[in-house]
Amino acid sequence: MLTVRKATADDLEYIMRIYAQAREFMIRSGNPTQWGKTNPPRGLIEEDIRGGISRVICDGEAVRGVFALLTEEDPTYKQIEDGSWLNDSPYVTIHRIASDGVSRGIFRCAAGYCKSISRSVRVDTHADNAPMRRRIEENGFARCGIIHIADGSPRIAYQWIAPQGGFEPVFESERMLFVRPSETLIADYILLMNDFENVGRFIRSGPPAQSARYDETHELAWVRKTREENAQAFSLIEKSSGDFIGNIELMGVTGAQAELGIALTAKKQNAGFGTEAVSALTAYGFGTLGLERIFLRTNPKNARAICVYTKCGFREYDRRDGHVYMELFK
Repeated sequence: MLTVRKATADDLEYIMRIYAQAREFMIRSGNPTQWGKTNPPRGLIEEDIRGGISRVICDGEAVRGVFALLTEEDPTYKQIEDGSWLNDSPYVTIHRIASDGVSRGIFRCAAGYCKSISRSVRVDTHADNAPMRRRIEENGFARCGIIHIADGSPRIAYQWIAPQGGFEPVFESERMLFVRPSETLIADYILLMNDFENVGRFIRSGPPAQSARYDETHELAWVRKTREENAQAFSLIEKSSGDFIGNIELMGVTGAQAELGIALTAKKQNAGFGTEAVSALTAYGFGTLGLERIFLRTNPKNARAICVYTKCGFREYDRRDGHVYMELFK
C-alpha cells in the first residue's frame, strides 16, 4: 500500500536517484527537454525539504516516488492562455512528481492525497510528456489551457475540482451552510490562516505569528481534534457558489456560556457574511445548546469586527491585555 509523508533530509539521496531515473525515462520516451539532464537541481530539492513542501510516496519503508506540494497560489498560474481555470477557489498544486518505476500508481496516490485535503488541485506538464498527460487525465483532471513557467516555456495546465455539494449542514442561514470542519477544506483553511494582513493579524498575536506558516499537518490535526471533541466549530459554505467563506466556533462550552470566535476569508469580507454568521451562531447557541451567555474578545484595531458584533447585540464589558471583551445574553 502506498502512503504519503513529508520528506526529510535522510530521504535526499533516494529522492535524487528517483529524479535521475525519471529524467532518463523522459529522454527515452521522447521528452528530452522538460527536465533535460539536470532538473530539478539538488539545491531546489534541498529547499523543498527544508520548506516542508517535499512529499515522498512510500511502499512500506521504501521510497518509491516524490512530489512537491504547494498550498499557496502558484505565480505561474495567474495567466492562462487558450482556456481558463475551472474556478478561482483556493487550490493545492502538484509539482516535480517522479517515480522510481517500480511501484505503479504513483500519480494516483499523490493526486488522491491532494484531493483529500483540497477541493481544487492543479498540475501542469510538458506537451511532450505523453505518459504524464495520460495519468493526469485518467485521474479526473480537466485540461484548462496553457501556462508558462518561470523560464517562459509553455506547459499544459490541468485542474480537478470536487463535485459541488457533498456538505451536510448542521444548520443554515439565508446564504450559508454551517458544516463540520472537513479534511477536504484543508487548502482553504491554510489560505485563511496564512493571510496575515486580512485575517491573521487580528486572530494571531505578535510578530512571531506572522512568520509562522500553517500547513496541512497543522490544519488536519485541527480538523481531527474538533471531530474527536465534538467541538461546536463550523465551516461556512456559500449556498449559491459552494465557496468556503470562513470558520466560526463556540469555544469552551461550559455550563450555560461559551466564547465565540470567527474568521472570514478576505474575498468574502464586507459582504454581510460576518453579521449573518454571528447572528445565526448565537441563535443556535441560545436555542439548540441552551446557552445563557456568549462572550468574545477581539483586537481593538479590528473596527469592522467590533461593528459586526455590536450590530448583533454584543456589548463591551472590559478592555485589557490588548483585547476588547464583549458579551451577549439570551
